[in-house]
Parts: sequence; C-alpha cells; structure tokens
Amino acid sequence: MNIINFSYRFAARDPLFDVYPGKPRREGGLPWEGYEKARWLHHVSGVPVTWIVDSVAIDQAYRRMRNDVETTGDELILQLEPFAHQPLLEKLGIKQEPFGLRNYKTGDLVTLFKGLKKFAEDKLELPVTIGSGYWLSAHVIRAAAEAGFEAIWGMCWDQKGIDGATHRGSPWFPYYLSEEDFKAPSTKPGGVLFFPWYRADLGNAFLLNHHPPFTTHSGELVRWNLDFPETYVRAMFAQAAHEARTSPFAFSQVHLECDWMDSSGIFHDEDTSPAAVTFEFQKKMVQLAASMEGYEFSTLARFVAWHRKNFEFTTRHDTVWTDPFENFPPLRFAADCDSLRVSTIDGELLASQNYRDGKLAEADAGFLDRYALGRRLCPNPRLPFALQWRLRQWAAIPDRQEEGPRIDTGAPAPMGSGSLI
Repeated sequence: MNIINFSYRFAARDPLFDVYPGKPRREGGLPWEGYEKARWLHHVSGVPVTWIVDSVAIDQAYRRMRNDVETTGDELILQLEPFAHQPLLEKLGIKQEPFGLRNYKTGDLVTLFKGLKKFAEDKLELPVTIGSGYWLSAHVIRAAAEAGFEAIWGMCWDQKGIDGATHRGSPWFPYYLSEEDFKAPSTKPGGVLFFPWYRADLGNAFLLNHHPPFTTHSGELVRWNLDFPETYVRAMFAQAAHEARTSPFAFSQVHLECDWMDSSGIFHDEDTSPAAVTFEFQKKMVQLAASMEGYEFSTLARFVAWHRKNFEFTTRHDTVWTDPFENFPPLRFAADCDSLRVSTIDGELLASQNYRDGKLAEADAGFLDRYALGRRLCPNPRLPFALQWRLRQWAAIPDRQEEGPRIDTGAPAPMGSGSLI
C-alpha cells in the first residue's frame, strides 16, 4: 500500500502566542491568500487535502470547510497547538499560555482537547478524531487519548527544537505513541497513532544531521533551488515505491503551511521563501504526484481506519535508501518498536537507537556522532551551492554549533544555473 497525503495548516498566527518567538510578524490573522491558493489547486487537480485548522479558522470558515468535505473529499484535523490568541480557551476557563502544549497542566489539556473537539464537531457537523501538535510530552499524549483523538499529526523525524526530539529522536513512519515517551513507539497494542510531517530523504537527513532541507516540503525546497527540483522529488517518491514493496505500507506526507504561500508578510519565513515561488513549487508537487502510477491519495482518517484494522502493533519497516546526490552508498534503514538501525546493504551495522519498554534507551556512537559516520562513508560530499549555504546558516546558530553539519563540500556549483539538482 503506497499512500500519499497532502496537508496544509490553516491557522491563525500572532506574535504573542506564536511557538516561533523572534520570527518577523505584523499583527496577525489567518493566511487567507494561502488558503485560497491551496484550495483552488487541489480542487482543480482532484487531489484531496487535509486541512489542519484551529478554532479561529473553524469559526470563520466552517461553512466552506464543511462543503469541501462533502463535495471534494477533503478532511479536517484540529490544530491543538495554539499559534495565536484563541477566544475558545477563555470560554473553556483556561488561561492561554505561549510557546507550547507542554506548558499546560494535564487537566487543562483534557479540558482544552475535549472542548476544541466538541466545538469543531458542533460547527462542522462532522466527526473530528485527529489532532495536530508539536511540543509534545507524555501528558499531552494521554490527554489526547482521553479526549478521544485516534491520531496526532506532526512528528518531525530527527527534529531538534520544535517537538523536543533530539538527534536520538523518533522513527520516520507512523507508529503507535508510547505514553511514557512520545519519541518511542509503544510496546502495547493500539493507542494514538503518530504521523510524520513529511517524507524525508532519510540518508541525507540522517548523515548531515539536519532533516528540514531534505524533504517534500515545498517551502524548504525553495530555499535551495531556483527551479522546482523534479529529479530530487521523484527520487523521494521512488523511495516510497520501494518501501511499498518491502514494508507493510509506505506513507508519504506532503505538507505545506498556508502561511508560506501568503504574501501578506505577517507569517513566518516569508523572508526566505517567496510566497509566489513557494506556490509554484507546491503546484508542481501536486501535478507530479497526480501524474504518477502506483500511488493512492488518502485522507488521514481513512489511513488510520485501515491501519488499525490491519496492524494492532507498531509495524516493522525495512527499506534501502539510495542517495539522490550520489555521495553516500546505499543504506538500509530498519525500525520497529524495539530499535531503529542503519546499516550497509552488506549487513554492517553503522548506527542504532534502541527503545526499551516504550522509552528511549541507549544510542551507539554511530547514532550520536553522525558527522564522523558521514565522513567515513564519504569524506567529501558535494552538494548544490545553495544547499551548502542553507546548512551553514543552520549550523551558525549558537545553540546548534555542536550539532550542526560540519561538511567539506568542495567547490560550489554556480549560483545562476537554474535548478541545482
């Protein structure tokens, strides 16, 4: 089973409650322009979309959203993480806190999640059973389960910062969340299913120790390409096709916040990813996916129902990754509820992260020092100039100096050469 899901966050933003402090803002509001672009793109293409919405978006657009679910097969999931002032919280008797779900007490989280779910279902007249969150913790997971959510979207594999998962972080495929440690799969049957944010270029994300540039996220691809990198994107979809042949299923998330396509200037990252160019990239992403054979577009709710029916426990995945840049040799990534392992195709174990009783356990030297591992596999990886620049920008942030990629990239590619892949 080879699933592709397109999702967009359509939620309000403002400086006071944003989980990205320090980003450029002017007042706040909903990214209506980005929403209209994404809505038109998918309805014309016939590709269903998952809308990630907060209480502000529901209150202002619920009639249109309900109509789209009924007529075009779209779905709605709930943004549990506030990015802006949510009047609903005051009605629920909860003092809104900035910068993350982890700042709320367990009882308030249960009240918040149940109240948001009821508010959405009353407005939309539709069942809503999937939530979206980032700053997770054990009590966030337990509260979501108690409130009746079957799944949570928003796992950033190998992320540093936004969900608290360090370089010893989560697997890269949907798994049942452990109530003890959200970075680890549960060893128990069932539970809340956790979805990745996007399909990743696993090997480069792993070896260069920074996954955001190496994904299907169009806003990230814009940052290091002048033209849409069709060859690179096809390589990631080809990885999905390979996984579908070797694992129980292949799940590919293609996510882009409506913010990134909104030219109003009040939303994050508009300074590095022009709204018009990001929209063109996403348009080509949808067109490319729609033109491929052997893939199935699905809503998250449909996938959750299928997954729960067929897999009581977290499934084992075992796949071979091939480098689109032809720097690193093919690598085998294997994961289940006990461990995540990276090895050569000849069977040499390169790195492993173990899970024990639903919690992170020990990680070996290969996992903890990927720079050394990458240099051993390829002493001088050559990457497009703009991607080198992107990685160096990230590495220059003070609190990431020790974690950032320290790569000798050789002579840079020319800047004005169109697509850099």
